[in-house]
Amino acid sequence: KNTNIPRAGTTIKLSSNANPSAVGQAVTITATHTVNAPSTTPANPPSGNVQFEIDGAVVSTQPANATGVYTFNTSTLAGGTHKVHVSAADDGNFTGDFDDINQVVNTKTVGFSIQSSKNASNPGDTVTFTVAANTPGGQPIPTGTVEFTETFNGATKTLGTRTLDGFGQAQLATAGLAPGAHTISGLYKGDATYGPVTVALVQNVNKITPGLTLKSSANPSNAGQEIVLTATITGSANFTGTLTFTYPGGILGTVAAAGGTATINTTVLPAGNNPITVTYSGDPTEIG
Repeated sequence: KNTNIPRAGTTIKLSSNANPSAVGQAVTITATHTVNAPSTTPANPPSGNVQFEIDGAVVSTQPANATGVYTFNTSTLAGGTHKVHVSAADDGNFTGDFDDINQVVNTKTVGFSIQSSKNASNPGDTVTFTVAANTPGGQPIPTGTVEFTETFNGATKTLGTRTLDGFGQAQLATAGLAPGAHTISGLYKGDATYGPVTVALVQNVNKITPGLTLKSSANPSNAGQEIVLTATITGSANFTGTLTFTYPGGILGTVAAAGGTATINTTVLPAGNNPITVTYSGDPTEIG
């Protein structure tokens, strides 16, 4: 007569000796496999293999042992959260089981600095920004990328992304900064060892000091004669603002500085010496 003996159930549980852990820290993952207590239990312990996986990859397969305790050691987990999975195989007498835990690995911190090749600079100057890691002795040099951004007049834009070199440095050069104060930021995005870091500086760009000349169409002239006064600004091709012409008797006129040249016609100059002055108002790029 055949007697059907029901298979005994088992339970496997995972634990970590350090959770969270740090990058590079030795971590021991322990799986404890126990037999549930039915009315009838096979005399021998479970004989199925026990398998460890991390993030879906098999890292260890171990044969059954009499203690039911299995360990896996690692010190190579990158920063972040890792899914650890363990499974015990069904051996025909005992059912299998599985368990999961999340192993959190904290990244290390590393300092960064940012420097400008020329601060203050002038419009059109090529300025190179360097972001560099201050890596402690004996620690790995950071890898990965740095994103450079510029904040100016309340708007932020990306200047570019650069990869850290073998010395932990990244550089970006630009010649497109307008006059004013620019906040230049470097965001290190982190790697398997180090977390993200942002550093910033204020890059000051000087305004252009323009040249200004004034000419008269007739000098000397007669009282009441119409003359043409021409003012020319040099130093930029994109002048805005205004030019104001004055003489001892008052203002002769104010005209826009479009194109860097402005003219006025006047007949009000009296006989005698008439010093004429032209004043430029300035604009966002040039000094008045």
